Amino acid sequence: MPRARRQPLATQRNGTPPKERAAVESAGPFQPAHPEDPWPYSFGDGDRVWVAFNREKWDYGVVLDATDRWIQGRRVAYYRVHLRRNTYAWFDPLSGKIKPDNDHVRALLRKHGLISEKKD
Repeated sequence: MPRARRQPLATQRNGTPPKERAAVESAGPFQPAHPEDPWPYSFGDGDRVWVAFNREKWDYGVVLDATDRWIQGRRVAYYRVHLRRNTYAWFDPLSGKIKPDNDHVRALLRKHGLISEKKD
């Protein structure tokens, strides 16, 4: 008998899963101060993102899909991202290695020399 596929965390296109969204909003607006700060943010399929695939620079990518995994008794969302030509990798927002493509994040990555001045 095939194993039942786990359903991904319920997410909303513009933010975090509902429970995490409430916690983030109650604490006020949050923007990371450092590129690798954890950020309880969720992504939808097709969202444009920046990912830390190597230490020297961040890569621009597109979220393909999501799944959740249980790690130390906690459900964690992972996002599969297509970057470069034929590269795919999984990222967890709470690891600090994936951020949405927005003005704040681009400025932060430029400030730390992780992307070039023009959009990659």
